[in-house]
Amino acid sequence: MVYNIKDFIKDEKNCTPAFVEAIGVMEDGDVLLLGSELYDMRVEGARIEHYYMSNNDYGVKPIALPIINKENITIKGEGAKLVFHGEILPVVVDNSKNITLSGFSIDYAVPMYSQSEIIEATPDKTVIKFDGEQFNCRVDED
Repeated sequence: MVYNIKDFIKDEKNCTPAFVEAIGVMEDGDVLLLGSELYDMRVEGARIEHYYMSNNDYGVKPIALPIINKENITIKGEGAKLVFHGEILPVVVDNSKNITLSGFSIDYAVPMYSQSEIIEATPDKTVIKFDGEQFNCRVDED
């Protein structure tokens, strides 16, 4: 069966519940079409699972696209943009096979990291150049 994510969306400010619901009903061979829309994805309504993941803290994780125990499904983005807000895993593929994800981008509204340029480093001090506007945070002199 071919599904359209727009048929599942009840709140455009948080599309996570729609993705969780749509993926939950998908069966072997099904396709989910996303179109070329921008989707805001938030923690509320995510599927909650406990994972021990490399390069991440273990524990309870909210998941926006939980592809768990699925076979032969396709999520076709058609240019869609998924923008994540908060600490949420965009996609988990677990105990699944022959999964196709294509045609969409994943980004965070506010990155979970910050970068700076080291201008000077001595045993007594480090001087950095930091773009607080880009990373939505600040560095205090102290």
